[in-house]
Amino acid sequence: MANDPKSPQPGTQTEPAPDRGPDQAQEPAQDSAQDPAQDPAMGGFVLMQLTRLTALAIAFYGAVRVGQSAQTDVGGMICLIGGATAFFFLPRKIAQWWKASGD
Repeated sequence: MANDPKSPQPGTQTEPAPDRGPDQAQEPAQDSAQDPAQDPAMGGFVLMQLTRLTALAIAFYGAVRVGQSAQTDVGGMICLIGGATAFFFLPRKIAQWWKASGD
């Protein structure tokens, strides 16, 4: 089998590719997935995730402030409640706004 004339030998080339003219230039393959930089929904998704992350950070900051103070810390409670509320409801409002502006 090693000396089979039909199998390509190491160091030899197989048949060259057919010559293509300029009008038959090969286009890059189009995948079913679009480029993320050109997808308009990606902007809304990133905005919602950044909103969630920011709201979570504010809620965490409020929880730390409330936990560290011996007295009632109104600012910490406002941060905690506001951050938790923003975490759950702001992304939904952004999605509704995004859908309404797309019509």
